[in-house]
Amino acid sequence: LKVAWTHAPGDGTLPSRRSSARRDSAARVAAMTARGLAWDPPDETDDGALQRIELLSHDLLSHDWRQEDRRASARTASVLLAAAGVVFGAAAALAWVAARGQAPSARGGAVLRGPSASVLAELPASAGVLADFPASTGRANCNVTRRCAAPGTLCYEQDARYAQCRASCAPGPDPTHWDGRPWSCKALGVRTPGEDMCTMENEDCRQSGCCRQPGHTCFEKTPAWAACRASCTPGPSFADVDGTPWTCRKLGPTSPSTQPWVAGACTESNGASCLQTRCCKNAGDQCWKKTNYYGSCKPACNEPGWSCEKVGTRTPAQTGAEELRGMPAWGFATCSRFEEGCLDSRCCIGMDMQCYEKNKMWAQCLNSCVPGPHANDHNANWTCKALGPRSMGVPRKGFPSLYCFSVLRTVGYEVGLM
Repeated sequence: LKVAWTHAPGDGTLPSRRSSARRDSAARVAAMTARGLAWDPPDETDDGALQRIELLSHDLLSHDWRQEDRRASARTASVLLAAAGVVFGAAAALAWVAARGQAPSARGGAVLRGPSASVLAELPASAGVLADFPASTGRANCNVTRRCAAPGTLCYEQDARYAQCRASCAPGPDPTHWDGRPWSCKALGVRTPGEDMCTMENEDCRQSGCCRQPGHTCFEKTPAWAACRASCTPGPSFADVDGTPWTCRKLGPTSPSTQPWVAGACTESNGASCLQTRCCKNAGDQCWKKTNYYGSCKPACNEPGWSCEKVGTRTPAQTGAEELRGMPAWGFATCSRFEEGCLDSRCCIGMDMQCYEKNKMWAQCLNSCVPGPHANDHNANWTCKALGPRSMGVPRKGFPSLYCFSVLRTVGYEVGLM
């Protein structure tokens, strides 16, 4: 069991000296994937080798094996175990598992099911079925490993098909997950010691490479600083205390945010009860329970007579473009004026002004830019790529700038009053 089940090579097949056995194993995995029986690895998973191991393990531990498959696997295992001189020990282990297998399938033919979760928990450490798997990382399926690599995380079950390493889990659908199937949040294994290493907004994230806020990414400014932001445009940022430009190189994945299925499956904030869906459609809303028969989606709960118990997971707040800010002190000495070159400064001084690229040799501060030929530039082609932040004026008394207007009629008593 230990040799044949845990040490899967990179091509996703069982180890064997017989090419036919390798082809049979690969064909079985492919067929099960086509029938939708095996775990469907998501695109976000960042460990391809671990996907193959877990897919194969799910095949071996969770699904029916017909008698002919059992005989082929027994022949392969016998060759390996005979070479190692442990035939009798392996036969005893197989008999132990078979004694706990389920009855023959009604479809005909003797069937041997893989051991259930309770059986796996009883296996001795020497069996190696769980101990030899590497701890799960990222959003990889941890229902077989039951161990998490990231500090402060625990393997939580969504259902029998999938589990994920997380810092916390709330029963019900998760708006940040790629599908709307509810989470049981059953804990598998034990929590990895330590604290969540992911970083809060505008904190240095060079070491962690991940962000806690949904929809945020760790962007590099310089080799000495990186921060979690919803977006990043290469060049200086008016939110900074200096004009050092950002490279905006991504140092890790974007943290998951609201998924497309939420719009059609979750409850709106219109007074409808959310106790059945256990999720909310609008950004920033949480399903709050009033009684056992009614709950509503809203940002907060403080009304008298409500239990204000949280139901499900809060839908992430909307993450948009970087907040518009006024001109910082360093901008007056660094940024370019209207129609001046800005290829080096990558920022402009003026109202609603942006540095636009013509080509790799020239960029200019303009209010707007349409890619293609420009008549006022001898029909030269412009890429109109935005460089740096958009300027929204140079207010001295706050931002944005406000002006007071007086409006009066030209006839009547108001003329005399003014």
